[in-house]
Amino acid sequence: MLELTPYQDMYLNVQVGNGNYQEQKRAKAGKKYVYNLAEHTSGTFQETRIYINGANHLSKIGNLAPMYIYGTDFRALAHLKELDIGTEEDGFTNANLTELNFSSKVPLLETLNIKNCHSLAKPINLKTANNIRVVEAAGTAITGITLPDYTSIETLHLPSTVIAVHLYGARFLKDFKIYNNS
Repeated sequence: MLELTPYQDMYLNVQVGNGNYQEQKRAKAGKKYVYNLAEHTSGTFQETRIYINGANHLSKIGNLAPMYIYGTDFRALAHLKELDIGTEEDGFTNANLTELNFSSKVPLLETLNIKNCHSLAKPINLKTANNIRVVEAAGTAITGITLPDYTSIETLHLPSTVIAVHLYGARFLKDFKIYNNS
């Protein structure tokens, strides 16, 4: 299942694979739209590309953990508020995701969940995430994180592999934990 919530009224166009499945919907701002992709992926998402035309107008992409994503192309996500790639469900581990790049600004991003993406081992740069409130990175192997100056971060859960945290003026930080990865 793929759940998409648009930031504004728009047309949502989702394409799976090489065009085997394509669905377009007229979408209203703030309403969640669900796409049942299992019917078009033989129950597995392995090596399946999913294209979301108009992704730059999404505020939320539902939990991507069940898809065990490994490649991401997060371009022009200026309206994205929540991104869930990981989970703390028993037995979940995503060894596929090795890098998380935000090649564009994500000023509205409030929540980033990358829990238990064990192969994610590079630093995360959230310098442009001016509204970031929650970062859940326990169970990863990231080595650092960069947050904006005078950030609004409230919850920051990091793995013991982190050697550098760039954090200045975090007056709202209430929940800061380092988790042992053993």
